[in-house]
Amino acid sequence: MAYVDMKWPRASAKHRKGIAETLATVTPALLATDWGVPSDKALRAALYGWVFNKARRDAGEPPADLAPAVHWLKANTVDLAALANAALVRKALDTLALRMDGAPACSRHRLG
Repeated sequence: MAYVDMKWPRASAKHRKGIAETLATVTPALLATDWGVPSDKALRAALYGWVFNKARRDAGEPPADLAPAVHWLKANTVDLAALANAALVRKALDTLALRMDGAPACSRHRLG
């Protein structure tokens, strides 16, 4: 959230959306546990719709439909210091390499 808050004032709406989409995609790879994890749909809605939207966060507490997932995320997302672990970073990068449907995010093109 600190990254979103730092970028928000000077980012265009399209850039803000891209930041939120990227962070909402990678955050599930950075969970400390999967015990009690909300559904993928609930996590994405909470992350994209409130956690990584500074304007909505500044407006107050998360809406009732997002609050359980937001509270679960606050309690179960790894500290940034955990990114010193190469295996966790690899997991995050592998997550970003895939689209939501599991297909590769981009195809490699051979240079002629």
